[in-house]
Formats: sequence, C-alpha cells, structure tokens
Amino acid sequence: MDSREGLLPGSNPGMPLINRSRSANFIRPRGPKGWIAALVNVKLKPFLLSSLAGLLVIKMTRPWVEIGRFCSTLEDVQAEAMQQLVSAIESSAFAAGVFGWTSMMNLCIAQSPVEHPYNGPYLRISPKTKGMLEFRYLDTWDEGRQWCRMVPQDMAFERLQRFFAELHWFPSSECQ
Repeated sequence: MDSREGLLPGSNPGMPLINRSRSANFIRPRGPKGWIAALVNVKLKPFLLSSLAGLLVIKMTRPWVEIGRFCSTLEDVQAEAMQQLVSAIESSAFAAGVFGWTSMMNLCIAQSPVEHPYNGPYLRISPKTKGMLEFRYLDTWDEGRQWCRMVPQDMAFERLQRFFAELHWFPSSECQ
C-alpha cells in the first residue's frame, strides 16, 4: 500500500486523514476533487461545515419590491391585508429606512439589514383573523413583555407610522 494514501497532499505522513480502523473499505481519493470528496465524506464533514458557516453570509432582508411580489403570490384570505401594507410601505419614504423579510405569512421589519442567524429586535406583522393584523415587537423572549397590538387592515399603515414614531425609528416629522 502506498504510504501517501489517505493523506492530504502536503500533510504530515504520521497523521492519516482517514481513520482506517473504522472503515473496512478504505477511500482512495484520486485527483484534487477526490481529496475534497474524501475530506467531506469522512470525519471532517462536521468540522468543515461549522468552519464554512462562519464564512457564509445569508442575508435575510429583501427589497420591498421582492417582498411585494411574494405577498401577491399568496392566495390566503388574510394575504390581502399583507399585500396592502407592503404596497403602502413600498410607496412610502419608509421603504429606504427599514428592512424587511418574510417568514411564512409574517412580515418582519428591522432598522438595519440583518443576516442569518438574527436574534436582535424586530417588528413582526402577522395576519390573524380576516382583515386583522397582529403587530408584535420582539425585543425580548418573554411574550408577556412584548409590545403587541391587533389592528384592522385598513388601519395597519397608520399603526406602523405610530410604531416608528414611538420607537424613534424616524424623525417625528416623517411619521406624520
């Protein structure tokens, strides 16, 4: 058997890449892609994935146009309320200053672009009963301490403006 089999090119021959005692069918990588396959398929897969996770940036926020397109594809009765609200945000001055993403039927809004995983505060707007939206500000894990309001769909944008004013997300002159 070649003494270099199972070793990463340029690595220490005394440290085998693959644990030979656990596998009767020894993987013999061939070519550069074979080495990568051997790395990923054997013991280093969890290590590589956790190492790569720090390098990957998954942006959660989406442009308002894209969120509007998503809401227009929803066929649920409650989706109409979300479509109206997203359309109002998209055409307002707030569109440039708040950042949104969707989670199932929920619209989530934060003050800055966010990446996955995100554990900071954000406003979650959820369709509830026909024509009603729940506004919930998730700034704590304790549901009893979260700010929450139920609003009819025709009052949703006005409630959003008041929310921005109360939390000073925008100057008070823009929230009127």
